[in-house]
Amino acid sequence: MKRTAVVFLALALAASAASAQGVSFKDALGRQISLPAKATRVISLSPAITEILFASGAGPAVVAVTSYCNYPQAANDLPEIGAYSADTISVEGIVALKPDLVLGEPAMHGKLIAQFEAAGIRFAALKLTSFDDVFASINTCGLA
Repeated sequence: MKRTAVVFLALALAASAASAQGVSFKDALGRQISLPAKATRVISLSPAITEILFASGAGPAVVAVTSYCNYPQAANDLPEIGAYSADTISVEGIVALKPDLVLGEPAMHGKLIAQFEAAGIRFAALKLTSFDDVFASINTCGLA
């Protein structure tokens, strides 16, 4: 229980610090991701990431999700940009939504990185295979 409280305290502190200045972090692929300010338009390509975003208080910044992102209930009201696999994701649909940041999983969505970069879209990979990965992803969502 103590670790959960520390996670949410770290998220709150990171969010307040990041909102006043640019944001920079390393994603699960070791790439440096830099934003001029805290992201206000985020697209999630993973149900787990969508849940993390909403649980960490970033739900209002989420502008689109996949057809598999059905929790919390508010995610059902958002536009869908495809299903979960990279082959079903509409990069054109994502570009049209003008996101500050797209969040996905390295194994599932990594092959879209070149397309996102060519379109000027920032993509951050979040690994979700272990507790430590999830913990790090929660922290990253709080920063971004």
